Amino acid sequence: MKKHTLLIFLVTFFLYACRPSIKITEPTNATTFSAASKKLADTIAIKILDTIVNKPKPEIDSSRTDSFMADLLKKYPQYFDNILKNRKAWNVQIIYTQISRNKSNNPSFEDYYFNVDSTKYYYPASSVKLPIALLALQKLNELSSYGWIKQENHDDN
Repeated sequence: MKKHTLLIFLVTFFLYACRPSIKITEPTNATTFSAASKKLADTIAIKILDTIVNKPKPEIDSSRTDSFMADLLKKYPQYFDNILKNRKAWNVQIIYTQISRNKSNNPSFEDYYFNVDSTKYYYPASSVKLPIALLALQKLNELSSYGWIKQENHDDN
């Protein structure tokens, strides 16, 4: 932190010490120029310090991939090669839950992950399909009640 404090002092000193000295004959313009140059120096100092202090941090890969899932996908490159190559660009996320039962038929669950990142949210495909299917069925029901869709009678008499 001492380096940052020294750097802030040096940048501020440099910006104020190197301001051009311009003589202005009108007093109103002199005060305006002084305030404007001070504001400009402050803005530049803030930008420089912001760049130094808030350096862009390298992106850390926080995704989780289990070897079981990676090996399974690599086993079938004809199907999954593009997914393996473009996992980050396509935001592919797979969570596979294996259900095993013991001798008393009690289930146990084991999860396997591929490219799962808890810092990013992905919409599961089913959460999109279910509401659309329900809305489509509702619309068909409404259209049939208005007589726009003919309902066939499938009685086996």
